[in-house]
Amino acid sequence: MDCTDISSGRRFHLSVVYGSNLSYERQSLWRDIILLSATITLPWLIIGDFNSVRYPQEKIGGRALTPSVLRDFNTCIDSSSLLDLKSVGNTYSWCNRLVGARRIACRMDRALINHSWMDMFPYSYVHYGDQILSDHAQLTVYTEDIVAGGPKPFKFYNMWAHHESFRSIVHQAWTTHFQGTPLFILCQKLRIVKLALKVWNREVFGPIQKKVSYACDVLHQVQLELASNPMNEQLIQKEKQAREAYLTCLNMEGTYAQQRAKQHWLTQTDDNTKFFYDSIKGRRMINTIRKCRLPDGNETSDLQQLKNHATEFYTGLLNQQQQEYID
Repeated sequence: MDCTDISSGRRFHLSVVYGSNLSYERQSLWRDIILLSATITLPWLIIGDFNSVRYPQEKIGGRALTPSVLRDFNTCIDSSSLLDLKSVGNTYSWCNRLVGARRIACRMDRALINHSWMDMFPYSYVHYGDQILSDHAQLTVYTEDIVAGGPKPFKFYNMWAHHESFRSIVHQAWTTHFQGTPLFILCQKLRIVKLALKVWNREVFGPIQKKVSYACDVLHQVQLELASNPMNEQLIQKEKQAREAYLTCLNMEGTYAQQRAKQHWLTQTDDNTKFFYDSIKGRRMINTIRKCRLPDGNETSDLQQLKNHATEFYTGLLNQQQQEYID
């Protein structure tokens, strides 16, 4: 069904699933999802009880799952270009409520989304609630606005190393003179290099996607002029320079996106930029912490409480390791 978010007016497609208990009857469901995926252009959310799991660790108790049991569901998801919506809450969505060796729990309920959904609702997630009246957990999808974060950590981008002025920037910053212990000097030099690279990246590279777009526009304009005067040597040379600049920007964007996406297995015969950017969005969605269970057992989604809990947890872990080292 086609739905509309009342608050924003954004439209999306919603599919609710109830998979059969019999594996051979679920084959028609997988085929229908694949066929439907080719017709949907809106952001798409598929949610419900699929009566299948994706990975062996999504089930405890009962007979162990084999790759052949998982293959059909995963093939359906891959063929439909779908991915799991980020989830919080309980790990397992269904339990048979038995005890001992007969107890089985698994994640048979889930929410799947397409890339258009990820673009429109990049910070959405599904919450696995309690199993109250049913043996299935309650699933609630939240489409929230951007979460305010702290300062961004420093990251070294491989595309920097291919730039002609990279070595001079590092050398100039590294040769800055400091006084103190060798360790203090090393820390100060690393700090100066980091700051120099951040400024240099902002001035030289900037928003890499905008640079690619600008270089493409310049090349397009030159080729328009060259089409009207194809024998003009100045325009020929100008078109050559614009093409080289555009290809350089494309290469930098591909290297940047590949590193951010942490995907290195694709061949270099294609830039794969869309795939990489989709992977970046998916990683960002999955890695965003939306809720956390505190030591007292209560859940919180308050950003400040999340930060305080993370700080206290790792501070306590560090103190524990230091004490064990001393002992």
